[in-house]
Amino acid sequence: MPSRLGSVLLLAAALLLGACSSKPVLEIRQTDVPQSLSQQQVEQAILTALQQRRWSVVERRPGHITASIVQRQILRAVIDIRYDERSYSISHRSSEGLEYRDGKIHRTYNNWVTYLDRNIQQVLHSRAPNEPLP
Repeated sequence: MPSRLGSVLLLAAALLLGACSSKPVLEIRQTDVPQSLSQQQVEQAILTALQQRRWSVVERRPGHITASIVQRQILRAVIDIRYDERSYSISHRSSEGLEYRDGKIHRTYNNWVTYLDRNIQQVLHSRAPNEPLP
């Protein structure tokens, strides 16, 4: 009987910990880019950051990139990035294995988006306005 109680307690603890890992979905909205950059330079900065963070471009057209990331073949996220010469936004499109429900998602997704956003900012600010981006 004691082993049964232990199993029940472990299951309850795991469920509580799992519930704590869900956070509101991080949406990056209208993040400003440095002045004097063209839409093409902003696009190139986003593509560079996606590559640095190991995201794959699914679809690309002017002002919009859809990208995905897969981790351990069980976690997958797809995002939409909309941009112009003034700003960019990152939004959740779909996910698998990340417990997305009612506007909440596993914190791993938010970490991926946070790191991607930081990389985009680093690339955007790494060059003088008139220099081409990598």
